[in-house]
Amino acid sequence: MHPLQRVETESSRLPWLSMAAAILLFGGLLVVYRQELIGYFSRFAPVRAERNATLQVRPAGDSLQIVFPRGARKGVLFIQDGEVLHRFNLSGEDLASGRFNYRSASPDLTVRLEADGRTESARVLRQPEVEVAEAQPPPTPPPVVAATANQPAVGVADRAVTTPVPDLSIRKVPSPFPKALRSVHGILRVDVRVVIAADGSVESATLSGPATSVYFRRISLEAAQASRFDPSDGGTSRTLQYEYTREGVQVSEAPAK
Repeated sequence: MHPLQRVETESSRLPWLSMAAAILLFGGLLVVYRQELIGYFSRFAPVRAERNATLQVRPAGDSLQIVFPRGARKGVLFIQDGEVLHRFNLSGEDLASGRFNYRSASPDLTVRLEADGRTESARVLRQPEVEVAEAQPPPTPPPVVAATANQPAVGVADRAVTTPVPDLSIRKVPSPFPKALRSVHGILRVDVRVVIAADGSVESATLSGPATSVYFRRISLEAAQASRFDPSDGGTSRTLQYEYTREGVQVSEAPAK
């Protein structure tokens, strides 16, 4: 190759080499100063105002209705129900309606929603339901029969009238989580032995019987501790039986052995 042609070829390559070197240098600067550049240009981006918290929890019969903004693309609902934490991946129908129904098992409830990168939470303290025993009306005294010639007058004082005493016992029924009930196959029994105080309250409650679900044992023990009995039963003990099925829960008193 002629020396002049070689010089012209090498000189024609110089601009391309310079351009490639400049591109590599610019790419290296972008990698090194990426965070600084992002912070600089973010100052010129429009600021999106944060919306106020819109998560609400409303009573809906024996359940709670959790209301949240509609239209989110993805959402997860965390519910701390007493000592149990539940997680629900919200479906498209839930996200479109902005509502989720939940039946709580304890009066202390904390709800946290994570949807589209935003987190909102709310806490609910429900007053426990107070069950009032219905007092039976006093019996109607028997009428006084007028005396005849051969029969003396018979009045109230002449008859042994026994007035039934109303039973003031209140046996609390647990409110298990519906998903937990659906996991029960057949009948799940939990026995709790209670010692009754002089005022009718439960002095102590202990679990008895074979081991079973920790969750159902806990809510059975809490229900037994919240139960009340007639003060005349003070100083005695009872064994409460809680039977869980998919249809619900029933409480009864085990016969004395």
